[in-house]
Amino acid sequence: MNGNYLEASVKLINQKTKFKCQVNGKEPVVVDYIPPFGDGEGYTSLELLLMSLASCFGSTVKLMINNHLKKQVAGVKVLASGTRKEEHPTSFESITLKLEIAASDLDAEELEKTIQFAKDSMCPVWDMLRNNVEITTENAIILGRGK
Repeated sequence: MNGNYLEASVKLINQKTKFKCQVNGKEPVVVDYIPPFGDGEGYTSLELLLMSLASCFGSTVKLMINNHLKKQVAGVKVLASGTRKEEHPTSFESITLKLEIAASDLDAEELEKTIQFAKDSMCPVWDMLRNNVEITTENAIILGRGK
């Protein structure tokens, strides 16, 4: 199987909305919905989408700093928050990503350029969402700066 093909399996495991979900034979996750429709015993689909965006963005920025700037990243943290629409479909109307990077030899300008390039050209989840939801980044912080 090549890296351009993914296959997801989603199987209902109760009488409400609880699903066992798996991709390419990896460890399964449970997806459920909030009561009364579901039991709230798993991630909701929107929670997984929010985590997917945050992890894709964080890994894209980290890899670009490591591979293109040739600098070391000691840590990455992305806090993602989303506001849902009041009317159906209650998808996200806005998402904010707060990025924290731990790196000793990275300056603010390099980080901002890297973030912009990741948003414009490299992060596939961002690319899929950009025309459907307002996504902003804030407080890109460089931790552990050297002297």
